[in-house]
Amino acid sequence: VAVEADPVALGRVTENARRETDNLRQLLRAAPSIMCVLRGPSHVFELLNEAALQLTGHRDLLGLSAREAFPGPEGEALSAVLDTVYQTGNAFTASDAAVKLQRQPGQAYEEAFLNLVFQAIRDEDGKVSGVFVEGTDITARVQAERALAETEKRLRLAQEVAGIGSLEVDVATGETRGSEQFWRIWGLEPRDSINISVLEGI
Repeated sequence: VAVEADPVALGRVTENARRETDNLRQLLRAAPSIMCVLRGPSHVFELLNEAALQLTGHRDLLGLSAREAFPGPEGEALSAVLDTVYQTGNAFTASDAAVKLQRQPGQAYEEAFLNLVFQAIRDEDGKVSGVFVEGTDITARVQAERALAETEKRLRLAQEVAGIGSLEVDVATGETRGSEQFWRIWGLEPRDSINISVLEGI
């Protein structure tokens, strides 16, 4: 028995699908994390959100392949990752990746750090058809960690110059950690830690 499709119902379904696609694109464009979609074995840019544009210098890359968009060694490295994800279907992650971001068009580029995930996009048959790239800006965290490490380094140097030793004691376990000068003052070889009872005995 042949059944004819209801053109009105079919039109409604098509319109709903179009609206959902448009809504999804708008959500991706406004998302705070970096998001872009690359299609096919040449990794053609199909979608970039506002955050991704900061990474690309606010250039219009839609319709360009990854190698066209980023010629040179940087583009080759990116394309190699995209090729691997596309061919294997396995995700790729990069932590604390150093990049240059242009926060606003016309502004100077600034150093930034991202956590990146490259995820395969599959079609209805399960075949890889593209790669979805998502990145989180972790610059503030990395800068805070660097500042803390620098402060600790300065404190250590100041203590060594002044001949001051410092220690930390875990009251619950008695585990004691000390600076190099602390071990010298106590006449001990430098070590990771010692129980406070040993120091009490000395």
